[in-house]
Amino acid sequence: MTCYNCQKDINDGAKYCQHCGAAQKPLTPPPGPQRPLRRSRKNKVVAGVCAGMAEYFALDIILVRIIWALVIVFGGIFPGVIAYIVCWLVIPYAEDEAPAPAPTAPASQG
Repeated sequence: MTCYNCQKDINDGAKYCQHCGAAQKPLTPPPGPQRPLRRSRKNKVVAGVCAGMAEYFALDIILVRIIWALVIVFGGIFPGVIAYIVCWLVIPYAEDEAPAPAPTAPASQG
């Protein structure tokens, strides 16, 4: 590993350089595969758009709903609602949350 400040070799995983004392950037693991943006079925209120965005951006669902409500209130009802409807139509449901098929009534005999 090389020091970011003095460019000298230091021990792997060191937090500080033993030559110049500069703090080292933490080693971060490579990013994993990112999940696609999907609407949520289990946490939905209207269409699952806010819940899907909250899962995608790793935020609290309530925070996303408050932000969306503020955008609608201060940005105008028309653009905010249109954006929600567009997201509703464009963003698909999550595959792992696909609903179970509706039970069918047995055919009546007689």
